[in-house]
This record gives sequence, C-alpha cells and structure tokens, in this order.
Amino acid sequence: MRNYAIISLVVLTAALGACKNQKNISKTMPPAEPVMTAAPATAEPEAAPQTAARSTEAIISEYFDAVAHANSTLAANRSREEVLSLFASKDTPVLIVIFQEGDFKDYDEPTTINKYLEYIQLQQKNPAKVQSLVKNASGKITELELVQIK
Repeated sequence: MRNYAIISLVVLTAALGACKNQKNISKTMPPAEPVMTAAPATAEPEAAPQTAARSTEAIISEYFDAVAHANSTLAANRSREEVLSLFASKDTPVLIVIFQEGDFKDYDEPTTINKYLEYIQLQQKNPAKVQSLVKNASGKITELELVQIK
C-alpha cells in the first residue's frame, strides 16, 4: 500500500510540474495571429450599390422559391407577407421579359407583385428570376423586372 502512495505522489508531482511548464510556455509565446482567408479575386470590382441590389435580388428569389415550394398554405402566406414588406405596395408593377435581343425587350402582360405571388403559389413553381429592380428613397422596391427561365 505504501508503494502505491509513493507512486501516486510521484505521478501527481509530475503532472503538476507539466501544468506549470505549460503555463510558463504560454506566457512566453506570443498569442497566435488570427488566420484570415482572402476572398477569391473577381475580374472587376463591383460597386457598392450593385452589391446591395444583388443581395436584395437574392433575397427576393429565395422568398419566391419559398412561396412556390411551401408545404402548406400558412407557410406560403407567411413568406408572401415577408416578401411584400420589401415592396412599396402590393400593387408594385412586375414586368416579365419574355424575349430579349440586344437592347430590345418584349414583355408579358404587366402584373403586380401581389398577383405574381398568387400565381407562383398556385403553380407551385417559380418560372422566372430577378433581372433588375428599382427602389425608392426609403429602400422599398417600386418596380421589379423578371426574366423567364428557359
């Protein structure tokens, strides 16, 4: 039994010594520098307004997909109300490009954001993607242009 106590004491002493050495090492070493990863370089740097517009376009596309593919009417209606909060009104015009060649664009019959959301909810698919949008001074969308996905 006495040998067990001596061995335990030796192990405990060694462990405490290791802890003290570790603390001393950490005091003498400078803190590790945070590792920063660079974003991939793009061919052209984008202007800040375009970045903001693209992020809004991505958000709108996500909402459109959520409305179209919702598992319940309640979920679709909730997504509709959330996306409508980004628009100046439920009657904000939505223009859908059905043909484009150069600067010439041919549009489907104009609709409103509310009617378009009803359409994609009933069809359970989002047949268009955001091409451009116009915002007012308060940041609300006043016009949305979509292009049909082929």
